[in-house]
Amino acid sequence: MIDFERTLRFLNLEPQKSKSFGRARIWETVSILGLGGANALVLEVGSNTTASEVREAVSSPFGKASTAVFRRDQELNRLSGVLRESGITNSLLERDILFEAAKKLLGTGSKLDLPRATIEPAILDAKDNSVGLCTRKVADWVRESGSGSLAVLTGPAGFGKTTICKILVNRILDAPVLKRIPLYISSANWQHLIEQHHVTLRGVFLEAVSSTFAKAAIGEEMVEHLIAQGAIIPIFDGLDEICTDAYTEIGIREIVSQLEELFSETPEARVLFTTRTTFWSTARADDRLRFSEFRIQSFDSERRNEFLEEWFDRDAEAKSRATSLLGRIEALGNSGPRSDGEDEVLFSESPYMLHLACLAAEEQSGLGFDEATWADVRDPLDAVLRSLSAREVFKNKIQPGKQNRILYTTALLHGENFSVDDFSEVIELYEEEGERLDGMLSHHVIGGRGDRRKFLFHGFGDYLRAKAIASWLFDGEDQIFGVEEYLADINSENDTSVDIFGEISGFYGGIDTLRLAFAREAVQKLFLNRTGQGLLLLLARSVRQQGMLTHEEVATELNEIFLGGSGVIENIHFEGQIEGVSFRGLRFDNCEFLDTIFRNCEFDKDTKFLETCVFKKDFAVYACEGFGECLLEATNLSTQARAVFASRKVRGSDRRVSREDIETLFGFIFSQMQTSDLNYRDISREGLISRAQKKNSYIANAVIDVLQKNGVLKITRQQSKHKTRVGVGKPEDVIAFHREGASVRSVRKSVNEVMQMYS
Repeated sequence: MIDFERTLRFLNLEPQKSKSFGRARIWETVSILGLGGANALVLEVGSNTTASEVREAVSSPFGKASTAVFRRDQELNRLSGVLRESGITNSLLERDILFEAAKKLLGTGSKLDLPRATIEPAILDAKDNSVGLCTRKVADWVRESGSGSLAVLTGPAGFGKTTICKILVNRILDAPVLKRIPLYISSANWQHLIEQHHVTLRGVFLEAVSSTFAKAAIGEEMVEHLIAQGAIIPIFDGLDEICTDAYTEIGIREIVSQLEELFSETPEARVLFTTRTTFWSTARADDRLRFSEFRIQSFDSERRNEFLEEWFDRDAEAKSRATSLLGRIEALGNSGPRSDGEDEVLFSESPYMLHLACLAAEEQSGLGFDEATWADVRDPLDAVLRSLSAREVFKNKIQPGKQNRILYTTALLHGENFSVDDFSEVIELYEEEGERLDGMLSHHVIGGRGDRRKFLFHGFGDYLRAKAIASWLFDGEDQIFGVEEYLADINSENDTSVDIFGEISGFYGGIDTLRLAFAREAVQKLFLNRTGQGLLLLLARSVRQQGMLTHEEVATELNEIFLGGSGVIENIHFEGQIEGVSFRGLRFDNCEFLDTIFRNCEFDKDTKFLETCVFKKDFAVYACEGFGECLLEATNLSTQARAVFASRKVRGSDRRVSREDIETLFGFIFSQMQTSDLNYRDISREGLISRAQKKNSYIANAVIDVLQKNGVLKITRQQSKHKTRVGVGKPEDVIAFHREGASVRSVRKSVNEVMQMYS
């Protein structure tokens, strides 16, 4: 009853008395604007009112109403005929008359300015997985009876959530048939409330109305009433911002509670929120269920082309520059096959990335692209990363340089995938307060749901690792944690970040600069441990890629840069697989080889393993050119290693591999994919190889390669997508699954193939 009294007062009708007839009620009112006060009788038709209740009300001695106001669409459609029979022809919907009155008092506001290129994205309705244009989907939700009062529009950073809000405001203004006044709410409407340490959703609504309709005098209660009745539809941009700010102390649960109290009996109300996907995934499931959820889709090629066409209009030359830049960015950052991850996108599929590329191609300044002529810059993502980090300061309050170091270390230590706890530990390394975690978890480059996170852009983890190494080597940036650990684990050409490093290193000055970087005292000190192995492989491969050199030329550069011209690889601990390196003419002195395999490397008659070298456990050589020509001195060899050197075999060692060895390693690998409660988890390729090598370095790489080839493991861009049903001893008893499906047969086939390799 109080709600309808507010409606009458907003219409300048002062309620005097009323009489109920079931769920219908006759109100006697006095028009405040009438000369001396003019009486008017209004019939209120509530929810689920029956025809008999209406007939009783209109025939009562209380008086005949001149106007009937229906509180719900259903009753208006169902009972308006009954009223016409009784002579009442003026039947109105409460929301409509509130909308008309509010429009006279407030106006409808003005249209919002849109970005230079505005392409409406598609969104997915989580309820039925249907995809459609954003404005159409949201309009259907606004009109649909019983669809719920709350909706959330989720998407990664840079997918255009703010732009979508503005498009929706403008479309609602253009479509008065919706009869709702759009109220756009941005962070500007609640920032000063945070400073006062007093934030409620009601206060934010009132602040937004006062800001948008500055000339209208309207109280908090009436603002709430207009929103609750659906005459005003708030479009709240940045739910994650208000909930993650350290001073708000307001969460989704409290917001839901406030709104449900406000909308307890008004299903016509609608409020739309936007939030980053990473934040929304942390909300409690029962809270999320109270919302209709729409997920913004990344730009497909058609929308991407529309964006470029609209931005550049008729400037074909500038468009060509932007297209070229986007291609180079993707070539640098997006390596390896793309997985089907829900949140994984290419750089050019993000509207904000397109925006940066267009600015860079057009202005050539202001975004960090002005270090050199932009067409010659070999590290275009450097400027993009700095732009993104500067944009994120508002959300996480961490300076861009430290943001980047946190991202570098996360990529170095955890690869493409990491847990919230992993990320929290990295933030603590940089002495950031725990309250910064939510802001960083919602960073522009981070995607994922629940406890699991990943780098949103395809190949971005590789880029971050390469960038971390470049900063550590070239800039002497010792504040980047994890570089040594990462270099110690480099053992395979599957690690494409090493190739990306070759691209980036050219940005810093070429081979001469590489020489200086590797001559740094801090780097030289690391040669005594396994990090030296990582540096050697890194240098050899980056020089080869950067200069497009032959193996012989790589060996020369390796000698000049890494070994100071001595030709001696000294004091390095080697372990695991060494792949794709030329050791022509080089000598190994005082090096330790523990379970080491050389694969696809090159040797010649001048390659020497001096007597100071120690070979422990297993040693094998596969597909290595010229190994049989090595001139051996009295090297301290284990039995297995000596057999290899004595026989001068190019392929394989004399060690016999049993089926039990292979099955044991298979079982170990499966156990690494499974938690104690039989749930499944993702492990980075680097992590899986590292663990498998500790179990059996002799066959670890071959086993993982065969499992991947046969579909038991699905490994893309250095991450493993795999699931196991149970963890038992023998692979014959293990059913392995991934998205495409694996079977016992594929496990057995993998075992047999590894057996053939070592028979």
